[in-house]
Amino acid sequence: MSLNSVFSQKSYKIFVRIAAALAIVILISSIITNIFIYKPDSQEEDALKHLIILVVENSIAIIPCIFILINPKFDFLIAFDAFLFSVEIAFHTPENVMSIYMFALGFVVLYATHRLDKNRIPKLIILGVLLIIEYLFAIRFGAVVFLSSLHLLIGHVFVLSLILYFVVFALKRKSNENSETSNFTLNTKSINSTVLNLAEYPELKQSDVDLLKYIQEGKSYSEIAAKIKSSEGYMKNQFAKIYKTLSVTNKKEFLVKYGESKIVFEAQEPALASD
Repeated sequence: MSLNSVFSQKSYKIFVRIAAALAIVILISSIITNIFIYKPDSQEEDALKHLIILVVENSIAIIPCIFILINPKFDFLIAFDAFLFSVEIAFHTPENVMSIYMFALGFVVLYATHRLDKNRIPKLIILGVLLIIEYLFAIRFGAVVFLSSLHLLIGHVFVLSLILYFVVFALKRKSNENSETSNFTLNTKSINSTVLNLAEYPELKQSDVDLLKYIQEGKSYSEIAAKIKSSEGYMKNQFAKIYKTLSVTNKKEFLVKYGESKIVFEAQEPALASD
């Protein structure tokens, strides 16, 4: 499967819908699971508050997923859910690295859906302020937790940047290789579509046409020698002279340049002198 087919518009819509459906299932199952494990008799008041927040938060996050499931053009709403959970995770558990990845997901989605194309600087400033606020939450847990979460932020941002760079680099290199292969094929076809007229080379003769056609057919020097009842050594010497005349160094270069050319020996008739 090629990259073009994987990232085609049709495949993208299918992927976004599947992602939205899975997100809905995960969010609903999270609500159900937390409701079942909650026991009013044995839980503290904070646990009930946490359950209510989780139910409300997940319910809000389900709404954008439904829009995306109906119509993938709302794919940018993935960023809303990503930032929502990034803030929630950073607020409750600042050392949880998932907040970093959710924030990174939100940023990448905004970029990929061209939501940062207009007014990019103000939007980036807002995102930067949001990221700073998220990690200021850790101050309420003490200096040690704050410094630890800050260290995690720097480390994971660095790793994510490296991953992103090498992914883009790999895709770019693949694209360049495909482009070069396409150009080489086009150039080869343009070369191979020509007619090679041996009569234009005084050193060559009519019988050389058959010899070069044998090469085009993939026959070896020994096979050609057997056909014309000659020795392999003689054939190699003969072809060396032909290749030199045609400005190629060996059989491989000849096939690249003239592998599909029509080989003929058509002498030009002298032009009639005018009276």
